Amino acid sequence: MIYNTPNSIIDIKNLTVSYDSKPILWNINLSIPKGSLIGIIGPNGAGKSTLIKTIMGLNNYNGNIKIFKKKLKEVRKKISYVPQKESVDWDFPASVLDVAMMGRYPHLGLFKKPKKIDQKLTIECLKKVEMDKHLNKQISQLSEGQKQRVFIARALAQEANLYFMDEPFSGVDASTENAVIHLLKKITKNGNTIVVVHHDLQSVEHYFNWIILLNMRIIASGPTEKVFTKKLIQETYGGKLNILNKKK
Repeated sequence: MIYNTPNSIIDIKNLTVSYDSKPILWNINLSIPKGSLIGIIGPNGAGKSTLIKTIMGLNNYNGNIKIFKKKLKEVRKKISYVPQKESVDWDFPASVLDVAMMGRYPHLGLFKKPKKIDQKLTIECLKKVEMDKHLNKQISQLSEGQKQRVFIARALAQEANLYFMDEPFSGVDASTENAVIHLLKKITKNGNTIVVVHHDLQSVEHYFNWIILLNMRIIASGPTEKVFTKKLIQETYGGKLNILNKKK
């Protein structure tokens, strides 16, 4: 069950990704609607992170990917990425402001330093995630939730139209998660699109208006109320899930 949308921001056709000749993603075909908060849902090893990294041009692949109806190199500045926190070197000697300011680099050009207007915009983004009181603190001194807030501020500072976030709620406290999801919903209301790798099935219906069920191949993709059914979830995870009281 794959729903297409005429208002798509990402279009993928016949996408296959392999590592050492082993398929990780197989025959992926989908379109992702503009202005939506989208969840990619599936078991460990399903290829969720691989999918967003491939869309961003970080993996070799066979197939066709268009973003904003164009090739990636033409629209790269419009795309921002929040990686899994495990992939970040938190011991790197950088302040909160330094890390968030990295979001401005795609707009600055090679070897150009940020201007006052870039700093002002970055601080405004840190205010949105309630981290503006920690500007000079070293990133390594922050809590897990604070680190995630800073990386979201960095993504906002880029002023992108399309955001990819790889498990942004992993290891964060409930208050941080609630604050972040509130902010993400606000961003999409402005016409931006956010794609989130997510693992908590209990919150899917409350967070996302479009979901992609993935297990190496697309099981389903479409509006949450149409796709997030017991049958399709069980097909995605390859077994029975008793944690959801769903009728369908």
